[in-house]
Amino acid sequence: MAEKLAAQDEATVVLSVLSDSPPIAPEVERHLFEPFSSTRSRGSGLGLYICRELCERYGASIEYRLRPDGQRNLFLVIMRRETLPAHEPRVKIHA
Repeated sequence: MAEKLAAQDEATVVLSVLSDSPPIAPEVERHLFEPFSSTRSRGSGLGLYICRELCERYGASIEYRLRPDGQRNLFLVIMRRETLPAHEPRVKIHA
């Protein structure tokens, strides 16, 4: 799995997450963000549903795309870009 955080423009930041799992079939893709929708017998089907709900709660959105090479799944989290006040704690991400 690979992640990348980049400014799309002055107001938007995009977190791109590439998944190493097999490409998602079109008939499954329609139900990706629905609760209790899973292709695994032991899966709860809540992971992407919860991700979407959290994104929407905080003013972001999440999208799924198949990479043009057809080999990897791409999830995009689109967020508003805001400047934190100087006294707010910062999160450091190490690559």
